[in-house]
Amino acid sequence: MRALAVAGLVLGGFAAPLSAQEADPPLTLEEAMAIARVENPSVQQATNQLSLNEPERWNFLFGDLLPSVSLNLLSTGYTGNLVRRATDNFGNPIASPTADWVYFSNTNQWLNLSWQINGLSIFNALDRRRNTLEGRSAAVSASQWTLRGQLLRQFFDAQEQGELLEVEQSLLDGRRVDYESAVQRFELAAISRVDVLNAEVQIQQQEIAIEQQGGARDQALLALRQTLGGSDVDEIAPEPLPIFDPTALDVDQMVGIALDDNPGLRTARANLEDARIQIRESEQSWWPTLSLNYRLSRLAQDRETAALLDFGYNEIDIGQNFGVTLSFNALQDFFGTRQSQASARIGAVNQEITLNEQRLQVEADVRSNFVALRNAWRTLELADRSAEIAVQSTALAREEYRVGLRTFEELQTTVEQEATARRQALTSRYAFVDALIALEESVGVPVRPQGVSQPGPEAN
Repeated sequence: MRALAVAGLVLGGFAAPLSAQEADPPLTLEEAMAIARVENPSVQQATNQLSLNEPERWNFLFGDLLPSVSLNLLSTGYTGNLVRRATDNFGNPIASPTADWVYFSNTNQWLNLSWQINGLSIFNALDRRRNTLEGRSAAVSASQWTLRGQLLRQFFDAQEQGELLEVEQSLLDGRRVDYESAVQRFELAAISRVDVLNAEVQIQQQEIAIEQQGGARDQALLALRQTLGGSDVDEIAPEPLPIFDPTALDVDQMVGIALDDNPGLRTARANLEDARIQIRESEQSWWPTLSLNYRLSRLAQDRETAALLDFGYNEIDIGQNFGVTLSFNALQDFFGTRQSQASARIGAVNQEITLNEQRLQVEADVRSNFVALRNAWRTLELADRSAEIAVQSTALAREEYRVGLRTFEELQTTVEQEATARRQALTSRYAFVDALIALEESVGVPVRPQGVSQPGPEAN
C-alpha cells in the first residue's frame, strides 16, 4: 500500500493495526502520471540512456579536443645477457674472447602527449555528439508521450468500466421495480404468474450482467497496474472527461505543430542528421592526417642492480622528444573509401525518404484523427439525446404497465431500449476521449482548449 507502507516504517508496530483497517485513497490521474514516469519500464530504459551523456562529454573533451595523455610512473627491471659472439677490427664475427654473463638494471618513467586530427574530424565529432544528445532526448520524449497516451486510455477505460458497472446496478433497481409491479398486479388478478416469473428472470439476468461488468472493471484496473510498474491500484478517483466541441480546432495549425513536435519526426530528423555527418566524415577521409607527439622520459641504467628502483634525479637520464607527422590518406584503401562514401550517400538519401514518408503519415494521421474526433462529437450528442428520450419513455411505460395499459413484454422492450441507450451514451463519451487521445498522440502536444480538463504537468 502506498501511503501505509511509509506510515508503517515510521510508526513501526504501533501502526500495524491501523494499517490493517485503512485502505489506500483512490488513485488520481495526476498520481498515476507521476508513478508511471518513475516506474514504467519503457520510460526507465529510455531515461537510463541519458546517464551516458556525462561520461561521453568527458571522453569527447579528452579524446577529441585535447591531447591524449599516457603516463608511466614506474618501469624497472633486471637483465642478464650472455655474449658469445664479438667482432674483429674488420667487423667480422668471431667468438668472444671473454664470453661471460653481463648483468644490468634500469628504471624508466615517461609522460606522453599525443594529438591527431583528420581534416575537420573535430567539428564532425562535435556535430555527432550534439546529434546523439538530441536523439536521446527525442527517444525519452517519445517514450514519455507514448506512455501518456497509453496511461490515459487505461485510466479512462477503468473509469468507463466502473461507470458502466454503476449503470448496470441502476438497471437492476429498475428490474426490481418491474418485479414489484408484476407482483402487485398478480395479487389483483390482473395478470398471470408468468409475468412475475419473467420479471424474476430479468432480475437474475441483470445480476449476471453486473458480475460480468465487475470483471471487466477489474481487468481494466489490472492493465493500469501493469503500466504503473506493478503499483497497487484498488480504486481510481473520478477524473473529469475532456469533452468539448472540436469544431473550434484548426486542423492546419495542428498539422504544422505536428511536423515540428511529433516525437517520431524528431527521431527521424536525428537519424537523417547522423547520416549527413557520416557523409562528411567519409568525404573528408581523403584529407591529410596531422599527428603531434611530445614525450618526456627518464631512463636510469647501470650495471648489476645499481639502477633497480632508482628514483634519483640526474639530468643525463632526462630525455625529450617532439614530432609532427603529416600523412596523406588519398591512396590508402582507395576503392574501399569510395565504397564507404557511396554507402553513406545512399544511407542519407534513404533516411531523407523515410523522413518525408513519416511527415506525410503524420499529416494524414492528424487529419484522420481530427475527422474521427468530429464524428465522435456528433455521435456523442445523438447518444446523449437518445438516452434522455429512452429514460422518459421507460418512466411512462412503467406507469402504463401499473395501470394495465401495457403488457409486460412491451414494458421490457422499452426497458431494453433504455439500457442500450444509456450504455451507448456512456461509451460514446469515452469514445470521444479515445479519439482526442489519438489526435494528441499524432500531433505530439495537447490540443485541448483552455478550461478543458488537462492531465497533470507530468504528462507533458
